[in-house]
Amino acid sequence: MVQNRPSRVDPGWARGGQIKLRGGEAGVSEQYAAPDETRSYSRVDLLRLSRRRQRRRWLLAGIAVVCLLGLLVPFLRPDPPAGPAAEPIPSVGYALPTAAPPRPRDLPVRVPGVNPVKSSPTPSTPPPASAPTGPLLTVDTAEAPEWVDLTDAGPLDWVHWGRDDAWSVNRKRGARHLIDDRGGPGWRVRFDNGPQRFGWRDGAGGGVERGTRASILSCGGGFTLSVAAGTQPRTLRLYAGVWQARGRLTVRLGSGGPTATAALEDRDGGESTEFTVRFRATAATELTVRWTVEESHHRHCGSVSLRAAALG
Repeated sequence: MVQNRPSRVDPGWARGGQIKLRGGEAGVSEQYAAPDETRSYSRVDLLRLSRRRQRRRWLLAGIAVVCLLGLLVPFLRPDPPAGPAAEPIPSVGYALPTAAPPRPRDLPVRVPGVNPVKSSPTPSTPPPASAPTGPLLTVDTAEAPEWVDLTDAGPLDWVHWGRDDAWSVNRKRGARHLIDDRGGPGWRVRFDNGPQRFGWRDGAGGGVERGTRASILSCGGGFTLSVAAGTQPRTLRLYAGVWQARGRLTVRLGSGGPTATAALEDRDGGESTEFTVRFRATAATELTVRWTVEESHHRHCGSVSLRAAALG
């Protein structure tokens, strides 16, 4: 009977990574020395140890594979289908509200068939004030301007008296003779040294005047004019004067209509003025204008003068 001899581990196993056996025969279980040479291991123990180490390596490899897959998953996902690009929210310079504003407490909740909300009545818009329909007649007096452009002053009609003689009349081209000379008491005299200058660019027959001082006067008498009136307001400007007399202007709208007057007086010399008559009638009619000597302060010829009239 053969006895088993313990085999010793070559210290060179640590260097070569292998265990060398010494002695022993085939078919005989041999013992192995522990790495620290204090404990011996059988072949079965070493096999188990090798399997445990193999499983440990597999476990570590599996963990590494799982970690690697976790890192690769985001890159392996398919890209979402391309859609319309969202429009950027414009910057408005202030913070946008993050929540809906609170609902006012005083607003009632409308429930169908229960407690209907009555709307407040809409205030009615008052009808526009109707234009005045009554007659209008006023007279104002102002200092006469030194220069008068009758084309600008009379867009509807104008008349100038006395440029050539005591009965000469210059009129607006194309006008319908809205101003009409009806004569008057006394005799007419032309003079050409008046204090005002008159001009026009649209005289009848292509007449143009760059500045005339001529006009007419009536000693102890006066002048009468008629002006077309209607429902539209109009303005008559009458350029007149007195010499050593008191003159009276009387205007009447229609037959038996309203009347207005004004006066101008100079006892020692001459005076000029601009009468402004604003008028409107309730129907088509005439405005009658009378400019007469009310009182003479001269023994022979206290007078009133008539120079021009313009209608606008």
